[in-house]
Amino acid sequence: LLGIGLGTHIQSLAPGSPVDIKTLAKRFPEGPDRIAAALRELETHGYLRRTRERTTGGNIVTRTVSCNQPGRHTEGHADRRTKP
Repeated sequence: LLGIGLGTHIQSLAPGSPVDIKTLAKRFPEGPDRIAAALRELETHGYLRRTRERTTGGNIVTRTVSCNQPGRHTEGHADRRTKP
């Protein structure tokens, strides 16, 4: 159930909102390990896509895209950028 609640919360956020493990663990009573597991579950079932990218400044960030229709890769999905 944590994955469902977390997915619903992520879908309700404005584009660009941070959805990293630390930020989500501050928002919810679950710890970082449970948040990380829920994010992996959402990713496994196609509700999240996460990729690591290097910025022009050399930092590595994780780009998270939230999908309300798993398996579809079209424009218009909520885009969430977050630091690992």
